[in-house]
Amino acid sequence: MQKVDWLRLEQLPASVSELHQIIVSQRPEWAGTKPLTLKQGSRLRALWLSLPCLQCGEELKRPPAKAFKAVDKSHGEVFCSLSCSTRYRNLKRGPAKPKVRAAPQKVDKLVLTELPKTLEELNLWAIQKYSHWAGKKPGTLKRGNRSCVLEIHLPCAVCGEPMVYKKHAVVQAIQRGILRFNCSKECTKMAIRLAGRRCKTCGGVLPFSYTRKRPRATNAIYCSKACKPSLKTLKPKPCEWCREPFQPDTSRRLYCSDPCYRAGHGWRSVQRRLGKGITSGPYSGQFLAARDLIIERDRVCRVCQEWREDVKMVAHHLDENPANNDVSNLILLCARHHGVHHKSKPTPYPWFIEWTVWANRFMTSKWHEQNALLYAKYHLQ
Repeated sequence: MQKVDWLRLEQLPASVSELHQIIVSQRPEWAGTKPLTLKQGSRLRALWLSLPCLQCGEELKRPPAKAFKAVDKSHGEVFCSLSCSTRYRNLKRGPAKPKVRAAPQKVDKLVLTELPKTLEELNLWAIQKYSHWAGKKPGTLKRGNRSCVLEIHLPCAVCGEPMVYKKHAVVQAIQRGILRFNCSKECTKMAIRLAGRRCKTCGGVLPFSYTRKRPRATNAIYCSKACKPSLKTLKPKPCEWCREPFQPDTSRRLYCSDPCYRAGHGWRSVQRRLGKGITSGPYSGQFLAARDLIIERDRVCRVCQEWREDVKMVAHHLDENPANNDVSNLILLCARHHGVHHKSKPTPYPWFIEWTVWANRFMTSKWHEQNALLYAKYHLQ
């Protein structure tokens, strides 16, 4: 069990040397080998100091190391808590001094109808009305202070609502080249629209952008892409549909207007279908009739051997020619394996043609008669 040597002190001294002298005088066995040092405690024996709080008097237990640190930092002031420390220092400081109220500020109002363009013009108007604002150098103003301030009253450049600014704010605006003050965001927006800068092509209002939530004029010269001329000039060429000459904006434009584009595109689509043997719609009537025969023959997808209601069933052309709608050129597939066949090179299903030839042999005579009627209707006319 550790033995503790208690040393009672009424107050910490003001210096470390005095504290060391008090401890050594009352407990000489704890004196160190070097000056101003103490022996180090152990598990069997230790030295502790008992001190009172300077504010509430509560007993505090401190080791010698913390006592030396307190003397070195706070000159012997020891407290049990932060509240005691604050209360003690407030009482030591004494009552707070009453605040001295500043003298009432004198405001000189300078009313202007527009913002001056130069600082010399602003200084001249201010000195003419208030001569005591004249500076040491001619044409300059004094700096304001707490007792005297110069306010400048200006109207909004758009709506005319009066606004009040300090002298330094108006001076900074003139130095930055600002020509007008606006009372709100809407007035700033309108002022930009009413500015003298216009589109070079049509004379319209130029666009503006927002910077730090304030509208700001851009460096644009044209109001839109339609007014901006092309960097390269193209020669006029005739429209592919109406044959009227027009000025194209790009080299790929073939038609002069949207109606001509729609008419020409529809005519080309019809010619493309006729060239493939398609008479109407995306596929011919022969394909739609042959598809029923293919479903009767194959019944399910020939790859996965399933008929799925949630997946589209497709009649695939074996020779990749949509105009060849003979039953020997069609096979029934689901949408998944139809996509696999088209996206794979080579195809993983090379047996399609052999299977269709084999399957046609086992169909009924009625089925072959319907196939012959379809062939006669669409190929022998």
